Amino acid sequence: MKKLTSLLAALALVAIAVVPAGAKTYKTVTNLSQVQIQGQIGIELFKQIEAMTEGRVKLVWHDAGDLIPVEMHINAVSSGSVPTAFTAFAYFGGMLPIANIYSGFPFCPDVEDWVQWLFEGDGLKILQESLTPMHIVALPLMATPREGGGFFNREIKSLEDLKGLRFRIGGWGGEVVSRLGVAVNQIPATELYLSMDRGRIDALEFSTPSVDESWGFHKLASHYYFPGWHQPVGWEWLLINQKVWDSWSQADRDAVISVCRGGVMTTYNKLATLDVEALQRIIDDPKIKAERFPDEVLQGLRASWDGVLADGMARHPEVKKAYESFTAFIAAKKGLEDLQDLSQYQ
Repeated sequence: MKKLTSLLAALALVAIAVVPAGAKTYKTVTNLSQVQIQGQIGIELFKQIEAMTEGRVKLVWHDAGDLIPVEMHINAVSSGSVPTAFTAFAYFGGMLPIANIYSGFPFCPDVEDWVQWLFEGDGLKILQESLTPMHIVALPLMATPREGGGFFNREIKSLEDLKGLRFRIGGWGGEVVSRLGVAVNQIPATELYLSMDRGRIDALEFSTPSVDESWGFHKLASHYYFPGWHQPVGWEWLLINQKVWDSWSQADRDAVISVCRGGVMTTYNKLATLDVEALQRIIDDPKIKAERFPDEVLQGLRASWDGVLADGMARHPEVKKAYESFTAFIAAKKGLEDLQDLSQYQ
């Protein structure tokens, strides 16, 4: 018995010893679910942060709606009522206009340009200027490839077919289609399947083919339209309360930044590969037709977007600053890209 007691005491000391000094958990609200592909990838990124900080920063995942509604994420992090959020800016464009840019705006460039502008250009700097007064630090943690244009339970042959459509679509994309007569709904991800299944909406867009498939949205519609004009790149951001960020050591902050930078391209490449496989499975289903929007519809959407963008830049100087910074960054690259272009030989 004495030996057993000594052994248990020794094991207890070992258990205490392996708990890292300063270890702390942080409730992290999300706009996703851990049962689908984006959620599973997100949890893996959380584990990487925990490992890189030797357990001192442990983000604890909470599915969409578990603690607070998704649309309250940014206010909750700002006030400190939750320390961190892993979420999309598309839900906050009404209270934070610049969020519409950093959601991945309609007809925007693909991820390569985004990553360069965010990390090597002025992208993150300009965003942080708007978030600092809110006591928030923001880091992009997940990039998704070009989304699908959405699942529809009716055929879209012309702009006329959009009128009266009850469409779940987020961000500036919603404003674009609302000007064309669409009834826009902002519904959290966890409520989308039931809303479409029960006929509360006629169409929905959410993410890329692999992510959409993981939610089962392809089971609800007769048409799956492309391209994802409204969000050529989707972003999930890690939002951190400023006091929480300041409480971390520089080494831990650097580790979190490193995981975020690596996570952006890792998730993008993973999802892009999964998208090809998922789309093939969806195409093989005779109950749904995958096709492109007609040119007339895309042209009408683009014209509507031009008006939304002009209005947004006129009302909000920070939006104008971000958009013009991005377009100037891309223009500066164009000369080199033209010289390097091999597309005509491929």
